Amino acid sequence: YLERISGEDVQDSLLKVKSVYLMENYRSTTNIVKAAQRIISTGEKSDKKDAQDNIRRDMKPMRGTGPPPRVLACKDARAEAKFVVKTVNSMIDSGDLTPSSTVAMIYRTNAQSRLLEEACVENNLRYVVRGSSGTFYKRAEIQDCMSFLKIMYNDRDRSAWARAVKAPSRGIGAVSLNEFF
Repeated sequence: YLERISGEDVQDSLLKVKSVYLMENYRSTTNIVKAAQRIISTGEKSDKKDAQDNIRRDMKPMRGTGPPPRVLACKDARAEAKFVVKTVNSMIDSGDLTPSSTVAMIYRTNAQSRLLEEACVENNLRYVVRGSSGTFYKRAEIQDCMSFLKIMYNDRDRSAWARAVKAPSRGIGAVSLNEFF
């Protein structure tokens, strides 16, 4: 759409844009908002950045002070996942959480879910993955790979054969599969 209008029209439209700032933060505690403000405020200085910093300073967290955030450096992603799960379990053991409490583990990429899932399983921590791709082991491509591994382990596994024959699609239907088995 922008390619069909002239550059002057775009400039005129952009000059009419008004920014609206939502200043009440209902999700985070004061300590989290302040930590985020400090991180965002670092870097190169400019007039625009200074104006944005002033706006961020005016943000009002609505959930109280909360505990101070901790900065932690782990050896690798696996160690990080184990630390997170062990921390949740120790909070349950100490009574800070109940076994039925809900805890959110937020990550940037779906690839990170696998290590968190493995750590949860290893430490008997129930979990549910929310989002578009579901749990790592329920993704179609992972189940396809697992079917090939299952066949290598047990070449009589009919369900593994049925999935492996169909991934990638080879035009083999139900009739051919029945003849094969």
